[in-house]
Amino acid sequence: MKKYFALLSILALILVSCDEEVLVFDSQGSSALVKFDRGSADLPIELGSSSTITLGFTVSKLSDAVRTFDVEIDTDASNPVSGSYSVGTATVPAGSYSGTIQITGTDVGLEAGDPRALVLKFSEVEGVTPDGRLTLNLYLFCPSDLAGEYTYQDGNRRPVTVTEISSGVYRVSRDNAFTTAYPFTITDRCNDIEVSDAAIEANFGLEVTGTGVSDPANGMITIIYNVAGNLSNRTMTMKRN
Repeated sequence: MKKYFALLSILALILVSCDEEVLVFDSQGSSALVKFDRGSADLPIELGSSSTITLGFTVSKLSDAVRTFDVEIDTDASNPVSGSYSVGTATVPAGSYSGTIQITGTDVGLEAGDPRALVLKFSEVEGVTPDGRLTLNLYLFCPSDLAGEYTYQDGNRRPVTVTEISSGVYRVSRDNAFTTAYPFTITDRCNDIEVSDAAIEANFGLEVTGTGVSDPANGMITIIYNVAGNLSNRTMTMKRN
């Protein structure tokens, strides 16, 4: 029994020592190590709106007062759009090793499919030793909800079904030109539509291309559709039933 308690005591000491090594980098020195909790993070920004992310960081020394740290942008490693972000204050509460900073991204000049990197680092000032950086990826996010029953407003004016395959990707049951239903896929990137994976191309080897726009407010999808040797810049307009 004594050996058992002795073993528990040794394990407890080891665990305490490990915790102290994680939290305290230089408890006796004059400089405090400051480090982000992770190396990268994503900040999706909804079309026409703003989003905020809270990032955590650790400082190696305690203080009985609230502390703030300067955070700067590594301009050589960053390519954000001017005016699309704002950096808050990095704050550590009194008596804590952990702090937070908030970064806000705004849809100013952002484009779908063109993410921008914002590389953050702590400023090296007297008494502070920065350790590492954090890359924040800002990108435009557009909710997409095009699945449903529609009717073509032109061409054969037939009913058409739009089925969601994955987020922002849909299968359209037919075009507005041919009697036979030849499905194709559309991808919605912030209301810009791109056609791909058409059954006509798979079945007959005819190249199919197309682009368009969606108007969620009015329930409309307009596509300019091309089938090699058959259709050129054909307008196909679907309206949600």
